[in-house]
Amino acid sequence: MDVTGIVDQFRRAAFGMDVWQDGLRAVANATGAQVVHLSGLDPTGAPMVNLIHGVTLDMLDLFVRHGGFDPRRNPRAGVGGKWPSLRTVVDEDIVTERDRDVLPIYGDLFVPAGAGRAAMNRLDIPQIRGLLAVMRPRSYADGGCMERRLLEAITPAISEIVMQAMQLGGQQDQMIRSTAEALERSVLLLDRTRRIVLMSQSIEHWFEQGGPLTVRGGEVLARDPASEAALATAIASARDPARSLRPGRKVVLRMAAPHLAGGVERLIVTVSAVPQRPSGPLGRAQVMISGKRVAEPSADVYSELFDLTRAEANIAVLLAQGHKLAAIAALRGCSVLTVRTQLRTIFEKTDTNSQSALVTRLHAVD
Repeated sequence: MDVTGIVDQFRRAAFGMDVWQDGLRAVANATGAQVVHLSGLDPTGAPMVNLIHGVTLDMLDLFVRHGGFDPRRNPRAGVGGKWPSLRTVVDEDIVTERDRDVLPIYGDLFVPAGAGRAAMNRLDIPQIRGLLAVMRPRSYADGGCMERRLLEAITPAISEIVMQAMQLGGQQDQMIRSTAEALERSVLLLDRTRRIVLMSQSIEHWFEQGGPLTVRGGEVLARDPASEAALATAIASARDPARSLRPGRKVVLRMAAPHLAGGVERLIVTVSAVPQRPSGPLGRAQVMISGKRVAEPSADVYSELFDLTRAEANIAVLLAQGHKLAAIAALRGCSVLTVRTQLRTIFEKTDTNSQSALVTRLHAVD
């Protein structure tokens, strides 16, 4: 039981030298758990820390929909509030077999995910209902006391580490906000359920009548169906841990603009991941949307949206206007072979594989 090694993994993650998943994975390996969950709620019940190993994004969404942080719908959530800190509790202490049969979160999520039984230890963090839980299919009551000893050995140190991380995370929150606003002047932070965590004052008009975004059932959605499909794809990519370090994806949101000739104004937004860490109120933010308005599709728009060079963007404009490759070559004073070579690069950057698919995507921006 490498207590020191596990604690060091969490300490490194708190200061950005490792990812939190490494610490959670170390706990899973030491206990044989299928799922490890480190969570913390503020006095209002809002999640401030929510780090989990061993589940898919769909399972996380199901956890939220079933009220996973509500003790009335998930008895495990109550351990972080009313049980003594630094003391291990197992499912058998808090859940009856009848609870297991009637509570949807068990039948729809915990049992199918191999997390039907849990051992939990309340963190010692002032003003936070924190919990470290390890879950597996079989009963912890049948597995001896190794898990209990491990949890009680590491939880005091992890409590201190999470407090430090929250202080550091609060500073990171402010830095992320100020840096993003300095670059784009428009920042919107969303949690994993697409609810607003933070919104710059400068983008309140995005949600006004005729604006590109709306809120329905608490979720931020694009008003235009085509824009919503692209936005949903970009948000899913930002939430995917395997893609979280990649550059953000750009999406065009359309809105009514009667004062313009075409009657449409476009907002190019960049959808990217927020670094994962426990912190203050912004700790639950997972997606950052920032953007700027453009009036008409142009080489600048295509360059911004698809990361094209100036030459590639100009070719994209001519293709969108209906010109053939030979005509484009003549207009640009180069060979058709040169245009074809540049076109292959444009295909890669726009995730298309034919001229017709490329033109369709360019017209979608129009």
